Amino acid sequence: CLWCDSETLKFASAFGTKVLGHLDLSPRPGSANAISEKINKFEVASDLTHFKKQLQDAVRLGELEIAEKLRNKIANLEQEEKSGKSEYRAPTPKSAAEKDRKAAIEIAAKCIDQAFEFATEFLNTIGLPLTPRLAEYLKPRLKGTETEIALELEDKWEHVTYGWK
Repeated sequence: CLWCDSETLKFASAFGTKVLGHLDLSPRPGSANAISEKINKFEVASDLTHFKKQLQDAVRLGELEIAEKLRNKIANLEQEEKSGKSEYRAPTPKSAAEKDRKAAIEIAAKCIDQAFEFATEFLNTIGLPLTPRLAEYLKPRLKGTETEIALELEDKWEHVTYGWK
């Protein structure tokens, strides 16, 4: 079977429909998936842990301006909390929907890992490096969760999913 772009596109389409289509993939509610989104769009109810996680991601992705804004926001919230002037609410437990969403992202990451593994193992050996093309075709089927899935896969597939961040 000689694979080409059209065959890879067919596979990505079927994989997106039959596998990823059954998962509850959706962007994080209340904030955009891109870290470069303006900080003022974060809700006041977001807890410090969330801001600290965003800071780690911003630093990892090289978003230095955003990282600085997050550091300032965290420092202000911590200062307000210490002085008792804060309207900041204590962190709330994750909702069931957020837990389901996170599980769907983890499952999608595992499925994509297997698809990349197959493409690398069986197709690269005959001289067809299809994994980067497959990543390109799968990205639109991730419904706004590509950044989070890329972070799940970054240890093994960062060279392929760098465009998803």
